[in-house]
Amino acid sequence: MDGKFDIFGLLGNFVDPAVIAVALAAFGVAMLLFGYKLFKLYLFIVGLAAGYLVASFFTTELNALIAGLVCGILNIFLWYLGVFACGAALGFCVCFFSGIDVKPVVYVVMLAGGILALLISKFIIIVSSSWTGATSIVAVLDHYTGIDESQALAISIGLAIAGVICQYTITSGKSSSSAPVPTADEVEES
Repeated sequence: MDGKFDIFGLLGNFVDPAVIAVALAAFGVAMLLFGYKLFKLYLFIVGLAAGYLVASFFTTELNALIAGLVCGILNIFLWYLGVFACGAALGFCVCFFSGIDVKPVVYVVMLAGGILALLISKFIIIVSSSWTGATSIVAVLDHYTGIDESQALAISIGLAIAGVICQYTITSGKSSSSAPVPTADEVEES
């Protein structure tokens, strides 16, 4: 896959690619199968990634990393911001696999995903974490096998569907609140 974003290229100067692959694959499996249960971790990572990606267009890598860390921490404490970021991450993944790399279009799709996430949070959190996990796994596969874009998309869709089914099976009937965003107690219980 010749996507525009390559985490191995981004971090390859700092970390051994094998370490990146293991960490990315483990993160991918965890998010694919347990993203809703690991909501706080997912919030931090989505905030880190979103903050870094947006800031990297305007500033140096170090400042972008600091902005990402701040966004990650804010996501944990500001639930609605975190849910919005989950939807935005889903929007980014859609753009990435659609081959859309026009920044204003990517931003609009991310904004739409964030707003939608606030309206139907559990569904979006599960779909977003499953899709994020699937694309992380596919990124590792792509790095080592060089699969083409159509194969990557098909594998990602298949894995994401399996992840959504798994997460809904795990979390069915466990929510006791009608709040649009899971409470801290619900996240820790599930």
